[in-house]
Amino acid sequence: MYRMKKTKIVATMSDFRCTEEFVKELFDAGMDVVRVNSAHVTEEGATRIVETVHRVNPAIPIMIDTKGPEIRVTTIADEYGNSIHFRAGDRVAVRGSDGSDLTTRKVVYMNVPTIVRDIPVGARMLIADGELEIRVLGKTDEELDCEFIVGGAMRSRKSVNVPGVSIDLPSVTEKDRRFIEWATTNNSANIQPLLRRWFHIILSICLIISFLFSSYFSHVRILQRFHDPLPRYPECG
Repeated sequence: MYRMKKTKIVATMSDFRCTEEFVKELFDAGMDVVRVNSAHVTEEGATRIVETVHRVNPAIPIMIDTKGPEIRVTTIADEYGNSIHFRAGDRVAVRGSDGSDLTTRKVVYMNVPTIVRDIPVGARMLIADGELEIRVLGKTDEELDCEFIVGGAMRSRKSVNVPGVSIDLPSVTEKDRRFIEWATTNNSANIQPLLRRWFHIILSICLIISFLFSSYFSHVRILQRFHDPLPRYPECG
């Protein structure tokens, strides 16, 4: 007896390699869903992917993965080459930036201008998915006084995570909004946000779709992808 698969195979597709032959090979091999990562493609590139997939089989679901807001280290200053090596125990200042300031051995800039305001003394900051870790020992209005707990090579544009701390970031970025609008008008059936603050993100996406593109609402589903462990929330209702 035929039974529906509970595990789905999701293939991330690039517009640099998206021919009908390639899509058909993946589909014949068992691919269930095509994923488009909005962090690495333009709306024009995503349109080419959708058109190619639909020529192979219009029933293949397409999932748009929205990037969401991120905290990142700014570009490393040229004098350090492509990285700065820190050891456990090294002290460094952390400051917020619009992204134009260069990170040095003395000051690590992060691309959120208000980050100093939101991070308390004692917080842990994980850089590059935890390859490096710093702890906040003190703060002023302008900067955080930090110490490296886990050292290593810090490179440009590496991600930053602050466990247990709520950072004032937009739920949906301008690029996310453009891709949500694009997805609804191009019959992409699924939107997959990277959920760090899941309730606000889902609410924002629903509002965009329902108010701006209500005629397409029935074609769109929102799928959750959790980046970090979730705290326990009380059940609604």
